[in-house]
Amino acid sequence: MQDFYALSCINDLSLDLSGDVYAESVIDEERGGVNGTVACRLKYPDIDFAILSEPTGLIAGIETIGGSDWMATIEEESPGGIDTDIELPNPIYKLARVARALEKYDSEILSGVKTPSTYSSDMKLRLLTYQLSSGGSSYLEAGGVPTKGHIYFWLETFAYMEEQDVRKKFLSFMEKELKDIKGKIPGFETVIRFLNGHRTDLSHPAMDSIRKAYNKIGLKYEEKGLGLAMDAFAFNEAGNTDVVVLGPRGANPHGTDEHVEMESVFELIKVMALAAINYCR
Repeated sequence: MQDFYALSCINDLSLDLSGDVYAESVIDEERGGVNGTVACRLKYPDIDFAILSEPTGLIAGIETIGGSDWMATIEEESPGGIDTDIELPNPIYKLARVARALEKYDSEILSGVKTPSTYSSDMKLRLLTYQLSSGGSSYLEAGGVPTKGHIYFWLETFAYMEEQDVRKKFLSFMEKELKDIKGKIPGFETVIRFLNGHRTDLSHPAMDSIRKAYNKIGLKYEEKGLGLAMDAFAFNEAGNTDVVVLGPRGANPHGTDEHVEMESVFELIKVMALAAINYCR
């Protein structure tokens, strides 16, 4: 929204700029899609610089994390028959083992990963387990023996970490932790594409234009790494565009009461407009 208002302000001023200023609204940004962002980069690969609007509290996000959603699957053989001596499958017990192994990876492995200097000293990567399911199609459904179960979780990375290295390290750890599980071992797979982290080139002249815009309107300027994953990486990987993440103050992203502070939205519009004018004159 603020992008288009900034563009409207620039247009109303009827300035003779030496460069073009674009505003984009893309689909498929959430859940690791990034296809809308990639499509725009392929159509306009040589845009110099972009401001990506996410709720950063007006802090310039010069680095972001990456990661992916994963699914762990437990699948047992159907018991068949009605004999009382049949050993019934119990994927829920195995899911509990997987959950404990995930917790161990989070507390013992991720806590030891080196944090880049752009982040605060207490910044740590996280493994977030957000769903466990097994059994029937509804809560407390009775009458069936569950043979399959899933755990869904989010695994974070820093920008300097490569997908293949992250995957290899994680799968090796889980194999070691779960090697004594009886029967079929759990399977692990990503359910969205891997999102790389990104770093902004701080020497890019557009960054100086943004800093001047803050100074012009009397706003305190701060830049740091953000503990957010998003489509910022696609600007470099699918085009030749550098990017900084900059958005309004707000709270509860993705929640039912997600909101932004309107005063900061107006401040952001001013920053965007002034930075674009300074850079393109």
